Formats: sequence, C-alpha cells, structure tokens
Amino acid sequence: MSPKYKYKAFISYSHQDKKWGDWLHKKLESYRIPKGLIGKKTKVGEVGKRLFPIFRDREELPTSNELGLAIKTALDESSHLIVVCSPNSANSTWVNEEIKYFKSLGRSDNILSFIVDGKPNVSTKSPYKDQECFPEALKYQVDSDGNLTSQMTEPIAADSRKDKDGKGNAFIKLVAGLVGVGFDELKQRDQARKQKKLLGLSILSLILVTVMTALTLRAMNQQIEAERQRAKAMTAQKVAEQARENESVQRKKAVLAQRKAVQVQRNAEWTAYVNQINLADSKIKQGDIVTAENILWRTNPKFRNWEWGRLILNADCSLLTVNLHEKNSYFHSGHVEKASFTHDGKRFLAVGTGGQIKIWDTNSGQLFRKFNSRNEIIRWIDITSDSSKFISSTEEGPVRIWDIQSGKELMQIKNESEKKSKIIDISFFKKGNQIAIGTNEGVVTLYDIEDGTPQYQYQFDDNRLFSFDFSPNETKMVTSHNNGIIQITDFSKGHRQYFPIHSEKANVVYSKYAPKGGTIFTADSARNSIFWNPISKEVELQTRGQFNNCISASFSPNGNFLATACVDGTVQVWDNWKKGLVSNIRAHPLSLTAVDFHPDNKRFLTASHDGKVRIWDRQVDENIILLELRPSSREVSISPDNSKALVISKNGKELSIFNTHSSQKLFSISQESSKAIRFSTFSPCGEKILTVYDDSTFSLRSLKTRKNLFSFEGHSDRINFASFSPDGKLIATTSNDKSAKVWETETAKLLASLEHNESVILASFDCDGKNLVTCSENQNSIIWNIREAKIKLSGPRSFNSLMFSPDGASVLSTGRYNKSARVWSANTGKIKFALNGHLSAVNSAFYSSDGTRIVTTSNDDTIRIWDANNGDELLILNAGRCDFAKFFPNGKSIVFHCKFGPNRGINVMKALDFKYDREKYGEFKKNRYSNWLNLNTPNPKRS
Repeated sequence: MSPKYKYKAFISYSHQDKKWGDWLHKKLESYRIPKGLIGKKTKVGEVGKRLFPIFRDREELPTSNELGLAIKTALDESSHLIVVCSPNSANSTWVNEEIKYFKSLGRSDNILSFIVDGKPNVSTKSPYKDQECFPEALKYQVDSDGNLTSQMTEPIAADSRKDKDGKGNAFIKLVAGLVGVGFDELKQRDQARKQKKLLGLSILSLILVTVMTALTLRAMNQQIEAERQRAKAMTAQKVAEQARENESVQRKKAVLAQRKAVQVQRNAEWTAYVNQINLADSKIKQGDIVTAENILWRTNPKFRNWEWGRLILNADCSLLTVNLHEKNSYFHSGHVEKASFTHDGKRFLAVGTGGQIKIWDTNSGQLFRKFNSRNEIIRWIDITSDSSKFISSTEEGPVRIWDIQSGKELMQIKNESEKKSKIIDISFFKKGNQIAIGTNEGVVTLYDIEDGTPQYQYQFDDNRLFSFDFSPNETKMVTSHNNGIIQITDFSKGHRQYFPIHSEKANVVYSKYAPKGGTIFTADSARNSIFWNPISKEVELQTRGQFNNCISASFSPNGNFLATACVDGTVQVWDNWKKGLVSNIRAHPLSLTAVDFHPDNKRFLTASHDGKVRIWDRQVDENIILLELRPSSREVSISPDNSKALVISKNGKELSIFNTHSSQKLFSISQESSKAIRFSTFSPCGEKILTVYDDSTFSLRSLKTRKNLFSFEGHSDRINFASFSPDGKLIATTSNDKSAKVWETETAKLLASLEHNESVILASFDCDGKNLVTCSENQNSIIWNIREAKIKLSGPRSFNSLMFSPDGASVLSTGRYNKSARVWSANTGKIKFALNGHLSAVNSAFYSSDGTRIVTTSNDDTIRIWDANNGDELLILNAGRCDFAKFFPNGKSIVFHCKFGPNRGINVMKALDFKYDREKYGEFKKNRYSNWLNLNTPNPKRS
C-alpha cells in the first residue's frame, strides 16, 4: 500500500526561473484528471481527481549550506519532486541540495525533470557546457548519506522546448509521471476530454447561438414593438403637446378674457363712480343733501379721491340737521310747516304733518320734548317772549296754547268764522297777553290769552289777507294784500294807510318789520321783493325775479341781516344796512316753509317740505380759507407736511409763511436788498426755501434760521423758474439767457447747462431726477438726459404748465391760450389724451402727489378736477377767475389763486379725508358744530 503524502509534488527551481515555477504550480493545481483515469491503481497509488496540493518554494534558501527545516519537511511530505531544469537551476546549489535530499529519502524514481531552457547532459569538454540544464544531483545517484556517487542515472525528463516535446506535451508527460500512467494513454484521454469538452462547448455554443438567435429575434420583435410603441408614444406625445399647446392657448385666452372682464368690470365701476360724482354734485346744487350723501356713500371706496372728499364736505354745510318725522313713522316723508327758535335761543320748535310738534336743544340737537297732538297738519306757530308758551294752529283751527316745560295743552281758541275761512297766520301780541289770528277773508282778530275771548277785530274789506306783522313797539301792524298793496294800521291813531308798492297784478304774500322798525321787507307772487322805508315812504332796494317766490323772512335780532326763504329750497342772507346780498344758499331740495334767526345773530334755521330742520351759520363755511388777499405772485408752495404755505407778498419784498389750517401768518422774511423775489418754493424735505430774484441769481435759505445757505450765480439773464428734483439733491433753473441749468443742492455746483434757441420758461424733473423736461418762449417742449446734456425727444406745445407725472411715464402741459391741457408720453412724445372741457384758456395744470388726479384752472372762472389715467372730468368748481391751483402733498386740499371775485387772493380749498367711513363722518359733523360753538358762544366764566 502506497504511503500517504501531504503534497503531490515539490517543485524545485531557481529563483531566476520564478515565472516557470509559478506557471507550473498553477497549471498542475488547476489540472483535472480525465474521468477514465480517476481511481485507477498505478505504481504510485490510486489516481485522484486533482493534483493537489503542489509545494513550491517561493523564496531563495538561506545562505547556509543546509536546507531549512521547512524545506526538508515539505520534501519529506511530497510524493514527487519536480525539477525545473535550466542553466539557472543547474548552477543553483539549493536545487542540487533539494534533489540530493529527496534522493536520500529513497525516492529517486519519483523525481521528474521539466526542461525549460538549455541542454541536458552536456560534456564538460563541450563548448556548450554553460548551457547544461541538469543539476549534478539529478545526473548521479547518491549514497545513503546523501552524497553523490560516480554512478550516473537517466532522469525522467519532459522537455518543453519548442523543438522537443513542446510546452503542452511536456506538461502532459509530467502529469503522466505524477499519476503513474503512460504518456500516450493520458494524452489520448486528455485529447478525448478536450474533444468532448470542445463538443460540449460546440453544443453549448450552438445552444447559445440558438438562444441568442431566439433572444435576438425576440429582441428584434421587442424592438419592433418598442418602435411601434415609441411611434404610438410619439404620436401620443404630439397629441399631448398639441393638447398642452391648445390648453396653453385656451389658458391664455382665459387669462386675457379674465383680464378683459376685470377691465370691463373696472371700467363699469369707474363709469358708475363718475356718474355718481356728477349726480351727487347735481343733488348738492339742488339742496338735496340727503340724496347726495347717500349717493356719495354708495360710491366704490377704491375710487374715492379729492372730488369725493370735497363733495361730501360741501354736501351739508349746515351746523345741525334734525328730522321732524321719525323714519319708522307713517309720516316719515311728511313736511315741516313752521319752525322757530325760542326767544332765549336755547331751543327750537318745529311743527308739520301728522300733528307733529317737537322741541330740540339748539346746541346738542337732542330732542327736548314731543307734544301729543291730533293727526292733523299744523301750519302756524309762535312763541312767547319769555319762551314759556307757544301757540299752534291748523288752517281751520283751533289755535292751541301749550306750556313748553310741562308739554301740556293749556287752552284752545276756535275759529268762529261763519264762512270757515282759513287761518293764514297767528302771533302773540301785547307782550304775550293777546293772540292775533289772521284769516284769508281779510280779518285779524285779537284774543285774550287768559280766557280766549275776542278783544279787537280788524277788517280789511275788499282785500284778501296773506300775512301780517307788528312793529317792534307794537303800535303798528303791516298787512299784505292782493293788487300789490300793503297796509299799515296805526293802533294809537286809529287810522290805516294803503301803499301800492308792488305791481297791481301781483299779490303781496309776505311783509316783515325790521327789529328797529326802519325797514319793512315785502315780497310778491311775481318773484319781486322790496326793502321799503315806512318813514320816508321810499323803496331802498327792489329785486325783480332774481330769486324764486319768497314765502318767509326773518331779521336778525340786531336788525343787521335778513334771511329770506324761497320755494326752490334756497335761502338768501341780506345786509340790511347796505341793502346787498351776502349769500345765497341751497338749503333744502324741496320748498322752504320757514326761516328764523337765532338771538345770537350768527345762526338761523330753515324748515322744508323735505321734513328737516337745519341750523346754519350766517357766514356759511364753504371750507375755503383765505391766506393772502394781495400776493405778488400767483405761485404758492406748500410744505411737505402740509402745515405751511409760502407766499410772496409786498411786491416781492417779503416771504410770508402761513399756517394752512388756521390761515394765521406764522412769520415773514423781508427782502433787505433792492432785488425783488419772483418765485419761491419749499425743498422736498421742507427744511429749506429756494428763492428766485428778479435778476440772474437765486438762493437757498434755511427755514429754521431764515438765513441764506448758498447763493447761486451762473445765468446771464433773468431767471424765470426753479424747481427741486424729487429727492431734493438737484435744482433746475430756467432763464431768458436761453438755457436751463442743473445745480447740486448741497454744494451749489453747476452740473449741466442745457442750451436752447430761445428763452426757457419752465422745467420739471422726472421721478428719479435723471431727465428734465423744459418749455421755451415759443412753446417748444423738450425732454433732456441730464447726465449727457442731450435731447431725448420733443413734445407738444407747452407754456403755462409743465410737469412730469409722479411715476415719470407721462408729462402734463398746457399751451398758451389753449382751452385744454394735454397728457403725453415721456417715452415717445405722443399725446395720450387731452383734458377738454374748459370754455376759455387753461392757466395751470398740476398732478396730485399720488398721480391719480389733475387739477386745472381757466379763464372760464372754474377749477376742474380730472382723472389722470383717462382724462375723465370729475368735478367743476366755480371759484372765480383763477390762474393757479395745486394739490397739497397729502391730496386733501387745494391751494389756488383767484384774481377776481369773492375768493380773490391765495386760498386753501379743503376736502374731507376720503378714507373716512360714515361713522367717522358723523363724528366729524358733530365735532364741527362743537368747534363752532366753542368759537362763537360766549364763555360764562370769562364774562
């Protein structure tokens, strides 16, 4: 039985032949024995499946003459020794030692040679002795001590050289020696295995080819299907892209349609707003304050601006308004037939349809008392001089006497006329001891107030009676009749005089004594009124059809003024001494029924068929404040905080600073030199004042110290205009020297000179201060690039006004003697729209600071407010011959200059804050009356 070895073989080789050792080791360990030989018993033992393991020495042996223990152990445990033969191994001591040691183990027959280079068994005398490939120990036998003998051996050799066995056969021969079989048998079996393997590989290749062919066909089919699907996908993608494109187009159309709808809606809302403003303005002029206010409060808040604030402020200029009829009453639309102040002025009383009798507190407007009367129309009232009682009556009677404090009815006086004539007026007489009742049949009867019995009766035969009034000392009575006649009855002398002072074709409907008796006011049915002196029997003033039919009148207690009430809802206030008209107010939308002066001579009340009683200031506040009556220049500058106005006065020798809220002059800056001031304006920060003189210079002054900071010189002729850039860093000036110049504010340095062909009149910066628009004497307008001092474009003819819009996109200008202002593009110079409507030359045009409104003035005596976006005319103000109007920076007021008329001079026209809601507006009206009372009512503590 063959012994068991750990290693199948030990490969011995020179380290210089390492690549052969590595190849051989790998080749042997990876070689598989043919199946037919596995298990075969040979002289070396049973043939296994693999030649494994094979020991290979990887390093050179130590320098000592003895083999290492590890090598010997490996040799001991190796079945065979394979010697890689080459001249390198033949000269290797350690290959020799390994052979000798293996032979000493008695296994010389198990040594196999593998020639890789050189020649075997070369004679020592041969010239090729250096090519000997067999080590000495391989060629000779060894004794039992491991020493070489002289007896040669024939080594078993596999020659791998190309001209011998070749590498492949040499390897098979080596394997045959290791397993103990013949070379031919192993060769044949290896060839058979290779052929079988090749066949297997061929079959496998065929299968693979078949599979690959099938896979290729499948792949081709899949590719075709993929191409078809890709084509479908591309078609679907195109359809989807087309759908997306259509969707995008539809979306764009929808967006455009939505924008158009929004724009249409906005235009409709804007048109409604413009119409509402116009209608409200018309209603205010008609005196229909309630309707006007309702219209204004129904406007869209996002459009409200100065015109809305002006109308809502002017809609109701009265101090106080009360309703006789409650809103939920059956008579909510009933008339007020008569109203009157008590003689102490603390309360006022009103009567009307539905038997309504109410008394209110004059200062607070709170209801003091409501009297219980029948459902009848009460037409006449009068109050005793001590304000303790009043009388009331319907046309048919009876006359009722009431106690004001308790509200009780004290007595009734019935109309005993057989013909049931109508009562035309009632009045207290003899200091309240008697009651006078007049009827349309021409009878005035005096009744005792204590028992109601008739005392005297005055009959006017053949004349109808329309009204009567007693002289202040109650010695005379004036009565109004038909045929243009008034009669004066002298109680003391017992005679009566006729005075046909009106046309015989007219009825004298009203007569009233002045408090001092020096004047009688009369009015007839032909719309004529007369101030008549009963002493001189002369007409002092007569109006012919100037106003509508007068139905009531009231003198102020001091006799200085007269208020007349007309059927068209207007009330006129007259100066009784100058016999001139002071004011004409549209007080109510319907006919007035009464007017009465307050004892303070400053207030009067009006009553109307609209069911309301209003208290007015005799000098109605039209919300216009006069700053300077005789300014030297039409131009006015308002400080950025809206609190101050800068006005040139005293022929250019003084700058006046006014408080815009109170019209108080805060201080003045006198011009000490001989130069006169032509123009002055606040800086955008409000801390400096720019002043232009009548020569070629201008200066910058501190508002706080009132001292000059810089004097600017550079023009060679008179300066016409100067303006700041919006940020205040630059100043532009225009001059008759045919140039416009741009200066640095802080240093007075000249930055640019823009040369023209003629005198330059006006200049305005755009919003960022990079461009300047100018106009010249011949109305040529030019937009300049300031930095390059080059012309960008030319615009329409301009002269009186010229300014950029706040956003810099447009320019507003007016030409000389032109009836319209123009808004044109700052980019193209083309006109966007014109502001057409003035009937005469436009004198000025200015944007509001937010750029939404434009204000213009004209020789047609109007100020007009326009929408700056499309040029719609929003409001016309009849202010007189104005040549300048400009919005305050906050847009809530307008400062204007009027050359002629009642508003002559520099004025501020106010408007209500257009952000107010209705509740805040109600508080504003209450505060307005409270402020009036504080200013006009005497303080008891002071007295």
